[in-house]
Amino acid sequence: MGRRGSPSLTPEGVPLSDADRAPWLNALAGWLRQKLQAGDCVVLACSALRQAHRDQLGVDQRRIVTVYLEGSPALIAARIAKRAHAFMPSSLLQSQFDALEPPTDGIRVAIDEDPDTVCQRVIDAMQSGWQLRS
Repeated sequence: MGRRGSPSLTPEGVPLSDADRAPWLNALAGWLRQKLQAGDCVVLACSALRQAHRDQLGVDQRRIVTVYLEGSPALIAARIAKRAHAFMPSSLLQSQFDALEPPTDGIRVAIDEDPDTVCQRVIDAMQSGWQLRS
C-alpha cells in the first residue's frame, strides 16, 4: 500500500497500532462489500490479528469465513528468514504474536506442511461444511 496505507511502517521495523491499521482495514472492508454485492467469490489474505480487526472487515462466518493458518513462532520465523522481500522484518514477529487473538470460529489449519498440503486442508474444510451463504 505504500505511503497511502499503514503497512508501509512494517519494513521500517515499527509495529502497527490499531490506529495504524484502521484505514487499511476500512479500505479492505469496502472492497469486500463491493465484491459481495457483485456476487463475486474472493480470497483476501490479511493478518487481522485481533477480533476487532475481523469485525471491522465484516467477518461473519456466513459470507466471510476466517481461515486461521496456525504455526509456531519458530516455524514462522524460519519461513520469514527464507523470504526475499522487505514486507516485514523478522524483528516484528514477536509483536505479531503479542497482538494475536486467535479466532474461536471459522477454519483452523496447521501450517506445518508444504503450501500445497496446507491449501488442500483449507479446501477440504470448506468442502466439508463451510459452504458460504449469501
